[in-house]
Amino acid sequence: MIDAVLELNGEWQAKQTISDETDPNSGGNVVYLSPGMRIASNRWSAFATVGIPIINDLNGLQSEPTYRLFGGVVVGF
Repeated sequence: MIDAVLELNGEWQAKQTISDETDPNSGGNVVYLSPGMRIASNRWSAFATVGIPIINDLNGLQSEPTYRLFGGVVVGF
């Protein structure tokens, strides 16, 4: 069986604090739209998704997020 998958994933990070000093160029949140595929059999399943950043709200000066690839294999016992 082959299925199409559509996910909405998010990532949140707090501002970094060291010795009571907060880094203004840290923390924020990103939301990804992740289309993908899942292949399943009787005892196993494999999947892969590609995350596309659709909301990018990072604090200060930080690298822009890019695409991300996520995949896995599950085996039932």
